Amino acid sequence: MVVLIVPPIKGVIRLFSLDSAHRFVFRAHQYVGLFLRVAYGIKIKVIGRENIPEENGFLIVGNHIGYVELISLISVLPAVFVAKEEVKSWPLLGLVFRVGGEVFVDRDSGGRSDEYVATIVDALSQGINIFFSPEGTTSNGTILRRFKSPLFVPANHLKRQVLPFAFYPDKIENKPVTLENRDKVLWHSNMSFGPHLIKLLKLKSISTVINFGEAIVPDYEDCCVEARREFSSQMRQKVDELYRPINPFYTGGEEEEILNV
Repeated sequence: MVVLIVPPIKGVIRLFSLDSAHRFVFRAHQYVGLFLRVAYGIKIKVIGRENIPEENGFLIVGNHIGYVELISLISVLPAVFVAKEEVKSWPLLGLVFRVGGEVFVDRDSGGRSDEYVATIVDALSQGINIFFSPEGTTSNGTILRRFKSPLFVPANHLKRQVLPFAFYPDKIENKPVTLENRDKVLWHSNMSFGPHLIKLLKLKSISTVINFGEAIVPDYEDCCVEARREFSSQMRQKVDELYRPINPFYTGGEEEEILNV
């Protein structure tokens, strides 16, 4: 119901102010997240809730193991996503993300990073929280890839906080997550989205954990690429520290995905 109500309201507000429409959808994200959370039967244990900044307009970064963490995250706090272009075609979630004004990245069209950075700077300036996955793609939960640094630029430019988090499923239908059943929730590698979504919807319940760390304000010279990369590595280390206590299968590696560990 929430998913159906948001688009027409956004359309009406957009007639008067595009910025107001964006802010409305940003605020509505949390209700959309709660709706999807109930639809998917997701239960969430939140650790470190006190670390979430009181003032909106911050960057959120964490590990990326599918789409359940996206639903879980926006049900806990409102945020807009930086998502890959193909997400637009996803059933239901694609519609939600398009309506929600997400920033879509076409990985095949190089040289457009300035456009995305400008969009994120504008959103942060309006008090809109932005989530992006510095890993660039999903994994099966055994590793944390090197973080890509360009999208940290807006937070540094505006001196906005960067909130690190880690996410992992704890139980699937009241049974502990194992190597055998984890892919019922995790979506990665060459999995087809549609069939995975159908299987996920058949699950009666999913218990998950979100572990938030302390937010950090980046402080380096915008023109210094090495300093930007150093900050990116620092944030990866923060996510690594948050990930280890909630994921028993995490190895800490970054180069090669370990499928059978």
